[in-house]
Amino acid sequence: MLTGIDLKEIRRILREQPDSDVAQDIKRSIEEIQRIVSEEVPLVELILIEIINRISPNPLLAWEAFQHCRKNKIAVPEWVLNYLDNTAEKLLSIQPAKGVQWDIVNACGLNTTGQGNSFTRYKKQRLRLMQL
Repeated sequence: MLTGIDLKEIRRILREQPDSDVAQDIKRSIEEIQRIVSEEVPLVELILIEIINRISPNPLLAWEAFQHCRKNKIAVPEWVLNYLDNTAEKLLSIQPAKGVQWDIVNACGLNTTGQGNSFTRYKKQRLRLMQL
């Protein structure tokens, strides 16, 4: 374990003594840090999506979380599964009729009141996520 070495010293060692034992320890430490970060970043991103959804609920965030989990091979959280279960139940109970598209919108929770729609709010929420 490397302790007490600052970044300047690390750069100097890697540049001047690339084959030394200390340089090899530094390289192994860097690789381990990169591995840990690459595993944790998708989970942090998922947590941020959930936080934004709790602040301002939007079903499109559940869809994004689902897609994010599948892409990163991580478990889909319960709040997303609950949304999908509820939506599936509502969608499967829709009766074919004129105006069925509004039943679908309602079943998916995409009907909104107030300023904007789920899609315009989602774009703003994505911008907020990217700023975190």
